[in-house]
Amino acid sequence: MKKIVRISKGLAFVLALLLVFNSIVIPSTYLKADAASLQIGISYRYSDNRVGNSATVTLSGAGGTKPYQYKLMYRVGNGSWITKQNFASNSKIIVPFNSAGTYTIRAYIKDKNNAQTYSQRQFSVLPKYTPLANNSTINKTVFNTGEYTTVTGKASGGNTPYKYSFYQTAFEGKRTLVQAYSSNATFSKKLPAGYYNIEALVKDADGNVKTKSFNITVKSNTGRVLSNISTMSSSKVDVNKSVSIMGKATGGVMPYEYSYAYSFDNGSTWTTISSYSRSAVKNVVLNKTGTYKIRTKVKDQTGKEAVKYLTIVSRKNTGKPLGNPTLLMDIGTSDLVDVGAKTKLTVKCDGGYLPYQYAFYYQLNTGSWRQIQGYSDKTTAEMKFPSGGNYTIRVSVKDSDGKVISSTKKVTAITTKSYSGLNKGNFTVDYGFSTDITAEDKGSGSSYAFYYKKVSGNVWTKLQDYKANRTVSFRPRYNEEYIVLVYTKRNNVNFTSTFSVKPVISDKIYKIVDLVNEERQKANLKKLEIDERLVFVAGVRAEELKQYNGHVRPDGRNWDTVLDDYSLYDIQKQFENTSRAYVIPELVVKYWMKSKEGHRENILNPSVDKCGANVCGKYWEMIYAK
Repeated sequence: MKKIVRISKGLAFVLALLLVFNSIVIPSTYLKADAASLQIGISYRYSDNRVGNSATVTLSGAGGTKPYQYKLMYRVGNGSWITKQNFASNSKIIVPFNSAGTYTIRAYIKDKNNAQTYSQRQFSVLPKYTPLANNSTINKTVFNTGEYTTVTGKASGGNTPYKYSFYQTAFEGKRTLVQAYSSNATFSKKLPAGYYNIEALVKDADGNVKTKSFNITVKSNTGRVLSNISTMSSSKVDVNKSVSIMGKATGGVMPYEYSYAYSFDNGSTWTTISSYSRSAVKNVVLNKTGTYKIRTKVKDQTGKEAVKYLTIVSRKNTGKPLGNPTLLMDIGTSDLVDVGAKTKLTVKCDGGYLPYQYAFYYQLNTGSWRQIQGYSDKTTAEMKFPSGGNYTIRVSVKDSDGKVISSTKKVTAITTKSYSGLNKGNFTVDYGFSTDITAEDKGSGSSYAFYYKKVSGNVWTKLQDYKANRTVSFRPRYNEEYIVLVYTKRNNVNFTSTFSVKPVISDKIYKIVDLVNEERQKANLKKLEIDERLVFVAGVRAEELKQYNGHVRPDGRNWDTVLDDYSLYDIQKQFENTSRAYVIPELVVKYWMKSKEGHRENILNPSVDKCGANVCGKYWEMIYAK
């Protein structure tokens, strides 16, 4: 059996006074009121034990006589006690964290019979957390050489103590550690001219790091005139590949800023690569083949500018060696031309690196080379032959890799008028037919060359190079007068003679066309117009009919291939009538109109509107076409 201690009323009063005036803590053994010992339990919970948060304290009782009432007091460190709750039935009490330190929680319990006891617990509250901040400063951001750049490390928040580190980076340079982490909070240094980034790093006791950067300019007056000496990584670059432009300058007030632009049309228009910046190196991709102009500008600290132009060739590798150029002249394959005549020179080339540049030259006899046109991207030039003689025309092609390859062509210039008194004959020939030209000289061992040209032109065409054959066949292609020039070479000496050849359209041709049109008029059909081109090829066919009479040519091809031979590709719906029975046009047309072989149908074909006819002896040819 537990011993029950009873307190007299007088003693209880004395004890109460002592509690009030002397803050005496009464041991729980003196507060027991009955046989069951009264007890109090304390528990607490918080999410963060930093100032600004709070703890929830939960109280629980045991023993004594229910119901219970609770009282809660707390203090920070050795400070005064703060009553958060006097005796009440509430068992959950919020304790705020208003300051950092050790919190003592003292909880009292009182039962129904006023028996009391207490208990207490302690926990720590940390200061309110402030994130680490870097508050470092710099004395200024623009300096002259010889002045100190001073950065002072400062920090707040986090957890002390702090340590400081400093880095220095020249613009577009390597980041360099100046000071590892230490308690020294000052960076002070004299820097050469340039742009810099200074980094101040602060680290707190928890290892948190904050960085603050300062961009500075250090100026230096060189006392010299500003000069732009920019360069490029190469003067040649493959198309769609990058090339580096490297800005560089001397003089003026350092440091400098740079801007770049390019032009594909020799400066007429400019495309900006970059506006003024501190970056001295820029990469640019050129996406066309050809010559680019690069404009570089440099600006010093006073705003003065210096400009420099660079040239670069953007090229394409064809993947094969540079080939011999082909030189074309509008005199065709001829090696003869009139004095004073002009000819267009055209060059073609392949291989090597695109694009090309072309240059044209000529040499008269064995004289010096003279320039017709210097190197450019023009593939054509015009040549005038100032005097008679033997000319060598040379074209040189230079690819974008600098390789050069040349080709030549030999031409003889003559004065035709000087031979007018030596004419050995004037001929007329039915248009469309060939005539034989025979050199009169019969010297032993002679060789002969034949050329022809229109009287109205200055381009000679070779019929035959030097051979022993004295006779050539000449068929004038157009219905106008021609000159045939004959060279006779004997003992390496040339003799020259000329012939005039005039094609004519025979009256028989006009007559047979009139007769055919009369038949078409009877059938209310449109008249046919004479096409001289068809007269020409009809002459060719009439000569062929003497060899093989039919709608197949002597070489086995169909008759209408004669049109292709002379490039008459625009002639449509062509039909052919032939005859070898009569010479007189009236009888030929009468024969065709009675023919059962399609001749009548051709004459009366409503879809044709032009024609050409010719006759060789008694062999007639007439072509109808659209």
